[in-house]
Amino acid sequence: TIVKRKIVKILSKLQNKKQLYIKLFSILIFLLIKKYYKKLNSIIIDKEYWGKENEIKIHLINLFKLSKIFIKPEIIHFTQIGKKSNAHNVAITAFRKKQANETIHLNQILPYLLPKK
Repeated sequence: TIVKRKIVKILSKLQNKKQLYIKLFSILIFLLIKKYYKKLNSIIIDKEYWGKENEIKIHLINLFKLSKIFIKPEIIHFTQIGKKSNAHNVAITAFRKKQANETIHLNQILPYLLPKK
């Protein structure tokens, strides 16, 4: 969350803030799941940004392609993850305890956000 705020503060001067959040959301999902890509037969994403699902899906597919990983677009699904889901419980526990199974660092995110020269 702190890293996310820093990124938005720095890059919002260069990019549209709404687009930046969608891009950042896509990158974070990608970074968290890419090492499991061989095991994935379905990717279910919370409807965090209503109406932007297709944009997020395109970003994800492009991020996988950049890493030379092919995934079928039809395995990516969006649904509202309720408070009773295991995913919500894991996320809220990690947030409250400030302890996560995995941490994403700024240097992992920036290469995907910064314009290529």
